[in-house]
Amino acid sequence: MSEIFFIIGGALFGILGLVHAFYTFTDSIRPRRLVPDKPVVMQDMASTGVCLAKGDTTMWRAWVGFNLSHSLGALIFNFCCVSIGVLSKIIALPSPVLLFSASVLKKASIKL
Repeated sequence: MSEIFFIIGGALFGILGLVHAFYTFTDSIRPRRLVPDKPVVMQDMASTGVCLAKGDTTMWRAWVGFNLSHSLGALIFNFCCVSIGVLSKIIALPSPVLLFSASVLKKASIKL
C-alpha cells in the first residue's frame, strides 16, 4: 500500500514541477505568470544587478534561475519517490540493516 502512496505523491510533485518549469520557460520569453503584480517591480528587477554576481546578472535573471532550480528539485523528488514506490520490493532492506541505521541515527541525535 505504501508503494502506491509513494508513486502518487511523487507523481503530484512531478506534475507540479513540470508545470512550474513550463511557466518559468514561457515567462523568460514573454512574462505573464510568475511575475510581480506591478510591472514597475519587474522593470526594477530587470535593471537591478546582484551584488554577489558583481553586475554580471540581474535580479530578474536570478529570479528565473531560482524558479528553474526549484522546478528541477521537484522533478528530482518525483523521480526519487516514484523509484522508491516502484522498486520498494526489490530494494527492501533486511531488518538488521534498518535496526543498525536507526541506532546510529539515535546516537547521532543524542550528541546534537
